Amino acid sequence: MKKTKCTVAVLAIVVIMLIAGIGTSIYFALMSYKQMQEVSQYITELQAEPKEEETRENDVKIAGSYEIKSTEAISDAYKSKDTSKLSDKERETLDMASDILKEIITDGMTDIEKETAVYDWMCANLGHDSNLLLVIPNGDGDADNPYGVLKYHNAVCVGYATTFRMFMQMMDIECMVVHNTECYHSWDLVNLDGNWYHTDIYADAGHGNYANFNVPDVMRMREQSWDMDFFPHATSFKYYKAMENLETADSISDIPALIAKYMGETYSNFFIKFNGTVDEEFARRAVAVVNMYSSAIEDLQLGDTRYYGAYGLWVSDPDNGGFIFLVSITGETDGTSYQEDLTDDERAAFQQKIDELMNSLAEKFGGSYSGGSYYYEDNAETYYYDGIEGDI
Repeated sequence: MKKTKCTVAVLAIVVIMLIAGIGTSIYFALMSYKQMQEVSQYITELQAEPKEEETRENDVKIAGSYEIKSTEAISDAYKSKDTSKLSDKERETLDMASDILKEIITDGMTDIEKETAVYDWMCANLGHDSNLLLVIPNGDGDADNPYGVLKYHNAVCVGYATTFRMFMQMMDIECMVVHNTECYHSWDLVNLDGNWYHTDIYADAGHGNYANFNVPDVMRMREQSWDMDFFPHATSFKYYKAMENLETADSISDIPALIAKYMGETYSNFFIKFNGTVDEEFARRAVAVVNMYSSAIEDLQLGDTRYYGAYGLWVSDPDNGGFIFLVSITGETDGTSYQEDLTDDERAAFQQKIDELMNSLAEKFGGSYSGGSYYYEDNAETYYYDGIEGDI
């Protein structure tokens, strides 16, 4: 994806979500307003230099300003108890990290339990500031490394990713920092029991709802692209959080009750294993049911959670065989809905501008747009947005 297209797409998504309340992207729907501002700013500030041909994990610039750096010196010192080669800043980082592990890790924990403990601590203690009027702290220069993350609790995505990797490596859990192809975002790949999983602490910080915890490639590819020839593939669902919510059902009529069951839960994603044969017609009808509920729960407030919609996705189960149906219900746990801060007249005026923009795009690319629902046709395929049914 070219930079200009990426920038326009992200900014359009942010505008539409904030003003129209449309849940257009799982990744951005789960992010706070501040996070969306930061990502948009990162993309806008991308450097015009040509992309390097050779992919590497470390010494990579993200958003032109932040750098992925190795922290192996710290994790090696933790395991060897030899800090003689560390700088003063690295020693302080090691001390802070060691104290945290003493607090959250106990003897006999499995690797998945250790990873979950680190994830929970980071999401609870390193959440993004909910104040929209931001004052940049003095530690901003260390926002991309564990020192700044642990000392100032001030971090960009690179800081979250390198800090999580450092914790994993301190506990002898294999972990890598991944960056997307546009070099505006980074996250982690962690190896558990011989299988790799994507974990994005930055995207979940502040609410810790496991939406981006131990995600397989097939899910991560819905939001990001990366060099899959360089980074290991994540194909297992074993430790993907939604697999803990695996339900069995006989027919699509069981879907509404299951959606009701998980609405309001900390983690609202679940899998359904249907009894009997799943063919193309059955798969399409299941998606149609979830699409109906997606429109119904848009901008719904339940307790402290604001919902944006839902989607259904069929995936093959590499661990158990067959096809399973993922239902993902998206929302923010702080209940923030900035649409409420606009007057009725303002919402109507902005909606008119959005309609004009979307109609212009539909006309330009040979599609159609009608009141918040957009799709376009390309050859024999039909692409869907906001619950429109059709060929898939």
